[in-house]
Amino acid sequence: MKKLFALVIAFAFIFNTLVFAEDTTVEAWRSVLYPEDWAPGFTTGDGLFLQDYSYAGYHMGEEPVPTGDIGEIFNVTDPLYGADNTGAVDSTLAIQSAIDAAQLAGGGTIYLPEGTYKVSPIETGRVFTITHSNILIKGDGADKTKIYNTEPYMRMTTIFNFCPTGFVDWASLDEFNVAKVTKDLGELDKVIPVESVAEYKAGDWIFIKMDATKDFIAEHGQTNLWKTDIQPIQYYRQVIQVDEVNKTLTIDIPVRYTLKMRDNARVFRSNVAHLEEVGIKDMSFGMLENTKAGLAEEDYTTEGTAAYESHLSRLIGITHTVNGWITNIGTFKPAENTKDIHIISDGIDLRFCRSVTVDDCNIQKPLYEGGGGNGYLFNLKGQECLIINCYAYHGRHNYSFGGMYCSGNVLTASTSATAKKETDHHLHLAHANLIDSMIMKGDQLEAINRNSYGSTNRHGQTSTQVVFWNSKGDSYQSGESSLVETQQYGMGYVVGTKGAAYKVSAYEGDSTSPMDFVEGVGTGDTLVPQSLYLDQLERRIASGDKPNVIAKYPAQGKRLYEGSYVYFEFDRDMNAATINEQSLDIVPSAKIDVEYDAETKRAYVSFPDGMEAEREYAITLNAESILSQDDNSPMYNSTIRFTASDKA
Repeated sequence: MKKLFALVIAFAFIFNTLVFAEDTTVEAWRSVLYPEDWAPGFTTGDGLFLQDYSYAGYHMGEEPVPTGDIGEIFNVTDPLYGADNTGAVDSTLAIQSAIDAAQLAGGGTIYLPEGTYKVSPIETGRVFTITHSNILIKGDGADKTKIYNTEPYMRMTTIFNFCPTGFVDWASLDEFNVAKVTKDLGELDKVIPVESVAEYKAGDWIFIKMDATKDFIAEHGQTNLWKTDIQPIQYYRQVIQVDEVNKTLTIDIPVRYTLKMRDNARVFRSNVAHLEEVGIKDMSFGMLENTKAGLAEEDYTTEGTAAYESHLSRLIGITHTVNGWITNIGTFKPAENTKDIHIISDGIDLRFCRSVTVDDCNIQKPLYEGGGGNGYLFNLKGQECLIINCYAYHGRHNYSFGGMYCSGNVLTASTSATAKKETDHHLHLAHANLIDSMIMKGDQLEAINRNSYGSTNRHGQTSTQVVFWNSKGDSYQSGESSLVETQQYGMGYVVGTKGAAYKVSAYEGDSTSPMDFVEGVGTGDTLVPQSLYLDQLERRIASGDKPNVIAKYPAQGKRLYEGSYVYFEFDRDMNAATINEQSLDIVPSAKIDVEYDAETKRAYVSFPDGMEAEREYAITLNAESILSQDDNSPMYNSTIRFTASDKA
């Protein structure tokens, strides 16, 4: 596993030290919150601390985003499907039929070769729907594969929507095997004490949730702004260890905020499985403009206006998904558009999902930037997601975070240019997110109390424990005089600013005392490290806080020998009794044997006859270190993808 991250760690070292190459006389400095020997749990004498944000993204940053295909390739231009890549006729049904075929096969890659594909909604709410795991949608590049939406009526319609069948949102899920928490949880807790662990085992996916009680609302000064039906704090986590004696569940990522027994803090399972291993990459989107009148702030509520027909249209939506990716996505102006418009309203929307990476995406120029959630180019309402190396131009909010279920996300090494309104924490106590190494050109970073703005449940306290690290301002947003504006509940953090527009506005009031922590205004050029996210990721990977596989056969894309087995080689002694497989895609009802060789520290996974030679399979292995009870190292969990064949 450590070899997989050599490139990431090398980049982190270069990124965090290169700034000093030109002028070695400038004195480097570290934040008092992040000393050289920092580790999770470090607290200053004043009780201030930074959370560990390194878990963000695909497989918690522990595996690179896949660059290859998934399983069989379904070429949409194949006569079996009949998509037209000349842009002459609509290809919606042809592309969806290729998606359906891949889903029926248990997964695959839907390939859109270079060209232009005209598409339009099959029905209100969707153009393309992905409801199964192990699906990749790919083109030949953002400059080569173009998706052209020709229908101007796109109200509440998403072009590519990844979402399990029957899922609505986390708040309305049925709760099964409920176990109440027996002690108030703190921000850094990974060990959850509960009334009973009888229904849980390592590998289970669980929700950790509290209710927005009147006491919780009053504690945050929101009695006249929030109602008890507001979507509450809720975390989606995987159980990595069960302690039956002490009745505790150890989870893969810490909780990000206090959950109190007073507010019915509890653990439960859902009956709606999430999607896994889904992605979309290498294409661009253009949308036919709506030429009707009516693009004012509230026109989205008036039927017949362009705003009404554009309301909440989106390019890509990922919902109730774990371990997904969106890479190399762009937008373009269709030739038919009379205005310089690329899309109708929203861009990429991550909602009720976890561990999704968005990398190298460029979203620009929506038609409608009015109220009601329109014109949001990157919208984060999930957990532990990563947006990196992206560019947003001329949205209402170029990047936005919102909701109590929005936590642990990282926005890093990206650019926001010429926004109508701020890159913001928008509503309802989104918390413990990191804004890292951002470049702002005519935009502002914001996390403030928005009080009575909004509808039934007012926006109110938008944020707490949000960190702005080493922000660069090339120019201030129109009408603003600061790069960062911060007024968070409890405590927020601004560490290091730089560039021509570097000022910080920090204030208190409206139940936000004390004033947020601010350090290093105008001196971000010499801040060490330059990227908090990359440095924390490097530290966690190097610390070996979990069993790591140091070798596994076959690597992705290689073939099995005729002996039909794969092996995982660990970096420490493992408890053979805990090693077990969780098949993702294997011969149905087949016997799969796992044997552990203590001398080589290898777990061998053997497979039965009947495997198709050219088909891709996947196997997930769970295992626990012998020392896990003493060193608190969690259970190892990883997947190998491979192709079976008759010969080596």
